[in-house]
Amino acid sequence: MPKKGSKPTLVQNIKIESLYMSSYLKISCFKFKKKNFKLLFFLTNDILRYRKYLCFFPVNPFMRNFSIIVAATFPSWGIGSKGELPWKIAKELQYFKKTTTTTTNDKKKNAVIMGRKTWESIPPKSRPLKDRLNVVLTKSDPDSSVVQSLKNYEGVLVCGSLDEALEKLSSPPYNEEIEQVFVIGGGQIYTVSFLHEKLEHIYLTKIFKDIGCDTFLDHFRNHKQWNEEWEEKECSVLLKAEEKDNMGDLSYQYFQLQRKQKQQLEQPKKKSEESKELRPQKIFFCPFSKKTFF
Repeated sequence: MPKKGSKPTLVQNIKIESLYMSSYLKISCFKFKKKNFKLLFFLTNDILRYRKYLCFFPVNPFMRNFSIIVAATFPSWGIGSKGELPWKIAKELQYFKKTTTTTTNDKKKNAVIMGRKTWESIPPKSRPLKDRLNVVLTKSDPDSSVVQSLKNYEGVLVCGSLDEALEKLSSPPYNEEIEQVFVIGGGQIYTVSFLHEKLEHIYLTKIFKDIGCDTFLDHFRNHKQWNEEWEEKECSVLLKAEEKDNMGDLSYQYFQLQRKQKQQLEQPKKKSEESKELRPQKIFFCPFSKKTFF
């Protein structure tokens, strides 16, 4: 039990816009007694100015860093329609395969993390994706037929969440066998991944054509300051789809984005403004004290 008046040290505070009306998420990372914790707030700007504390959980320092690879229409940020890709670009698929299979160590391979629906969208003859460890995320019961059928595949690891997958990939035998980790979809998994502190790089293909989609990169669509968190590392020339793709006049471009260093993100603030912004209104649960620190 901490001494009266003791407080955890703020490490990082991030504000993320939500896809819901006039609401946003605020993630605050704290350090207390040499342990890292993360607070997640959902704040709504309604008439009551109600702030609700959602969860408080430790940050595992041993999780693997990972990257996202995704193709999206621009500027609507569409990524799929009815569970499938609404476009077919042969060279873009080759780029995806090359990026997710290339390693610097011939004795290692990469891992691709996907949701169950993304797994099911892959043609049966192509499952699992070759030369990669396929990690499938599902909330189904471990004893369910869905999970058991996934376990029948060689080279498939089944996990209940992104955090669980990153923890397993950082433990034997995967920590010695896996070189890079890529999240490849779908929409819900991308949303969780964009908010994760272990995300390092984004491999983004922008498709410059208005193609009907029902699934979008909500983080890019709703988070106006996303480009303040990421910097462009590499950019290809503008490419054209080939005639055999039957996509008409479609152009696309590859981008590699890297998360900016913490020093680049920090902006000097007045102490009064900082304390007002970071102080949550109420904490309903705290694992190391029954009292509220704020």
